[in-house]
Amino acid sequence: MTAVRPAELAALVDAPDHTYVVLMSHNFVDDRLALESILGTEVPYVGVMGPRRRFDQLRDAMDRELDATDRDRIAAPCGLDIGGDEPSAIGLSIVSELLAVHNGRSGARLTDRAGPIHGRPELG
Repeated sequence: MTAVRPAELAALVDAPDHTYVVLMSHNFVDDRLALESILGTEVPYVGVMGPRRRFDQLRDAMDRELDATDRDRIAAPCGLDIGGDEPSAIGLSIVSELLAVHNGRSGARLTDRAGPIHGRPELG
């Protein structure tokens, strides 16, 4: 385990394509610094826990503007709407969203999906 200051979080990212970040330290300044740092990488997913209002305050306090790429990879609040507010449900909803993003999926119900659940290889 490596300890790092929030503003130096990007230095830990050595494989951005395989790194997903979820932020929430209960310290507004630390979360802002961590968010600014990680947005300097090519990490494909940045989840921010907590209410939308808190993220709006983080965004407004940042020293940089969010471009379209930043907005596409930030999930605030993060997680899928699975109901429940106990820690295990929150964790499951966040991990589920991470997997959906990693696999290029929306996280919607399979029963609503048209066609096969899994891709089929083309026979040539």
